[in-house]
Amino acid sequence: MLYTAILIFIIGIILLLIRIGLAPTPKAITLRVYPEKRYKLLAMLSDIFLLPGVTRKKYLSYWVFFGLFHIAIFFLFLGHIELIADIKVIQLVKHKIFLGKGLMGLLLIVSLFFFLFRRFRSPYRELSVPEDFILILGLLVTAFFGSHLNLATLYSSHGFDIPLEAYRTYLGSIIRFRPTIPDEISGSPHQVILVMHILLANIFFIYFPFSKVTHSILTFFSNAVKRR
Repeated sequence: MLYTAILIFIIGIILLLIRIGLAPTPKAITLRVYPEKRYKLLAMLSDIFLLPGVTRKKYLSYWVFFGLFHIAIFFLFLGHIELIADIKVIQLVKHKIFLGKGLMGLLLIVSLFFFLFRRFRSPYRELSVPEDFILILGLLVTAFFGSHLNLATLYSSHGFDIPLEAYRTYLGSIIRFRPTIPDEISGSPHQVILVMHILLANIFFIYFPFSKVTHSILTFFSNAVKRR
């Protein structure tokens, strides 16, 4: 399923970009921002990562949780890369697998709860559709299972956790297209949690090209259009 999910993810994104690229360009409408800023690249990156429009409208709480969410996503992404192999650049700040000893997972979960409860308030309640709740809940459960595994690796006594070497053996076998599940994983009481974490991640990858989450990719193109 993992190979299928990744294949659907890649093909889906490529087809989405092709469809956007082939779409007719409106002649009477411009998305350019005025007044134009001198350093267009820096202005574009600022719009994407700092959301100046949000702070101008005094949505400070949203801006804070938006930032925490993406910071957590970034470092958790690096942590998953470290599950494959040691990377010295990432270890400039010494840590075991995931930076923060479980803090990043907690930040992600708290941020998702904020986005979820925000959907129950007006005017966001009237604008929300079932997809919004399903997406947030899916990410929330995935993050919960992942945090459980991380905390178990950090704090469980030997024999009840899944050692780092077992993760690396499993992921290495996936990369070599010879999937192997080590005994440390199949015999661990955390095996079901790991299976659910991977299953939900696969579903997310399959769903990604057809969901609103594609804004994480398309925002770079839309902001480039505004600043060109």
